[in-house]
Amino acid sequence: MNTLGIVKSIFICPMAGEPMVNVAKVIALQEKGLEGDRYSNKTGFWQKTKNPRPIIRDVSIINFNDIANSSFTEAETRRNIIVDTQIKLTELIGKKFYIGKILFLGTEDCTPCSRPSKLSGKADFENIFKERGGLRAQVLTTGEIAIGDFLLDASL
Repeated sequence: MNTLGIVKSIFICPMAGEPMVNVAKVIALQEKGLEGDRYSNKTGFWQKTKNPRPIIRDVSIINFNDIANSSFTEAETRRNIIVDTQIKLTELIGKKFYIGKILFLGTEDCTPCSRPSKLSGKADFENIFKERGGLRAQVLTTGEIAIGDFLLDASL
């Protein structure tokens, strides 16, 4: 398998609007999300909008390099998994990949919205992260992921 990057940080948030909690490891739950996170519990803001699109949003992933030169912290991006990678995460849409031993499927780009700006009090999240807001992914197997796990291409 081809190594694409490494996990730098993991965040969960029990309820919509609460601060993100940095954890060293977490259980990824098949077709649900990260244990203890708002989206696996169906208490995330996105669910409350009643968006009619059947998007699978088990987890959100963003590139550390896309955050590094912004005014936002990793937690303020409201993404679950921060990876250090040289690829554009949208290249994983429609593809399977591993984080550690857990299999994921890239489902769509994580288009930036105004919510991180509203919650952090920092302006312009949508423009700062335009075309680099990250990736939404479906969890295909259950198990633990941790900081330091590799992001691996599953196509080989």
